[in-house]
Amino acid sequence: GEAVHMPSRLDNATQGLVVVSTSRRMHRPLQLLFERREIQKTYRLATAVHVAWESLENSMSIAMDPRHPILRCATGEGGTWQARTSFQVRSRCSSPQLTILDAIPLTGRTHQIRVHAAHLNIPIIGDNFYGGAPDPDLHLASIDLKFRHPLSGQALHFSAPLTLLPAWART
Repeated sequence: GEAVHMPSRLDNATQGLVVVSTSRRMHRPLQLLFERREIQKTYRLATAVHVAWESLENSMSIAMDPRHPILRCATGEGGTWQARTSFQVRSRCSSPQLTILDAIPLTGRTHQIRVHAAHLNIPIIGDNFYGGAPDPDLHLASIDLKFRHPLSGQALHFSAPLTLLPAWART
């Protein structure tokens, strides 16, 4: 019966962990953690592309896509928003062609992981906006959160239980 406040959110089609507060007292301090980039988030994604590298950081700036008011695009130097995402390969499969990766957004821009993955030519399966292989579900899940409690300073670490993750993300 408590009111839930959302200090941050996930893209509509993204699955997984999200931070919520159940009191006004906690809402603003949690929101500030996100604004100050003091919450480390890890996402898991699947692409229908063979990824030859093991890890990579994409630092392309992001801007509004002139084709649609919701979409974003990678712009390189001089983009509207600086953005950095670290990618790490978790597993590969050749039949069907599939690579599972973890992505850590080092900044917090709208559609950042999706835009950076598409820019690297590894669009996320089910991402109809950014060229992913067709699927009814976006293969992007928030799997891990780390931060310090904004009042007590206690280190907190939350991981999504494997049993609650979609089958493709359980690697």
